[in-house]
Amino acid sequence: LFAAMIPLRKWWVGCATLDVVDDPELLQTMARSGCRGLLMGFESLARDNVKASRKAFNHPHQYKAVVDALHRHGITLQGCFVFGLDHDTPERQRSSKSSAPGRRARRPALSDGQAATHCRHPEHSTDRI
Repeated sequence: LFAAMIPLRKWWVGCATLDVVDDPELLQTMARSGCRGLLMGFESLARDNVKASRKAFNHPHQYKAVVDALHRHGITLQGCFVFGLDHDTPERQRSSKSSAPGRRARRPALSDGQAATHCRHPEHSTDRI
């Protein structure tokens, strides 16, 4: 599919697991096909939280290599982390600020996991806003 997209000269973004960087040929073809960004669920910087999240294929000690591989191919990253998992502590949360991969985040977006209060979906009553 990615090879077939190359002649279209379109930019696109998508979602992928971190192990996409384990296949250099695939990553290069994605970039050539127009991939300009990926959303990836890192989940946590702590191995015990990653395992509890059933993301055993994520390895926190390799996160920087994942970011570097994407950037070498001109692919930006929206990395998603979850704070407040079962194995998190206040100290672990404080230390995560200095050990996040890349640490060049332009604009961290934080969410408490709750639905947006400005949601206008018909099923949501306005008395919740």
